[in-house]
Amino acid sequence: EPLVGLAHSVAAALLIHYVARHSDVKVDKVFLVSPTRVFRIPELKSFFPLPTVDLGEDREKYLIVASDNDPYIPKEEFEDLSRDLDVTIHWMPGAGHLNVAAGYGPFPWLYEQALSE
Repeated sequence: EPLVGLAHSVAAALLIHYVARHSDVKVDKVFLVSPTRVFRIPELKSFFPLPTVDLGEDREKYLIVASDNDPYIPKEEFEDLSRDLDVTIHWMPGAGHLNVAAGYGPFPWLYEQALSE
């Protein structure tokens, strides 16, 4: 069975920590949606800074999905994480934090990407 990872916002930090500790787990695709890489919430202090992860050839399996007007995470932070991980960003213009409040409950585009070969 294909293994697809998908994490939104702060959960993306958890997924990055997992990948850093479990290099033996092979994924088919990973989507980091509106990921944060900067400490903002006191209860999550131990998650930051994010670990350095060398994705190697697997980096092509990763995609950051982000908006240019996220109210919580500046565009530059997405760009920094993209450089740190050496992965591509799929920009969704004007999509906010890509959450229910921004109009994203069902997310057909992401669902299609996750299931495509």
